[in-house]
Amino acid sequence: DQYDAVFCHYDFSGSNIIVEKASHNISVIDFDNWKVSVREEDFPKLLHWTVIDSKTQKRVSSPSLINDFVRGYERAGGLINERVLRLKEAEWLLRVYSHSLYRENLDIESYRKSSFPCSEYYEQAILSLLKST
Repeated sequence: DQYDAVFCHYDFSGSNIIVEKASHNISVIDFDNWKVSVREEDFPKLLHWTVIDSKTQKRVSSPSLINDFVRGYERAGGLINERVLRLKEAEWLLRVYSHSLYRENLDIESYRKSSFPCSEYYEQAILSLLKST
């Protein structure tokens, strides 16, 4: 069933996914945040933190890489429910938005130098998600 509890990596992001260009093999590393949940729990972070932008050094989305990853996941038998995915994305965005506001209030310059987007990014992503539903 698509709502069965499954093992979730819970940290899919560009820094934890290794793609071998020659063979197109994908490996996932760093399982220290794993949990049991619905499979859609694994994807929100990947939707927003796919790669590090070479110019800004910030985590950004790469739609083509996300699509490749999702297609591979589905070919391996994983089914993704879009509605559940959007709910999990909203939950993750709210959590990371709150964290980024906290970090910015502690030390705005230090946070701006990190690879993480500013709270404004998450706010816009939340608003966009709300408008699309």
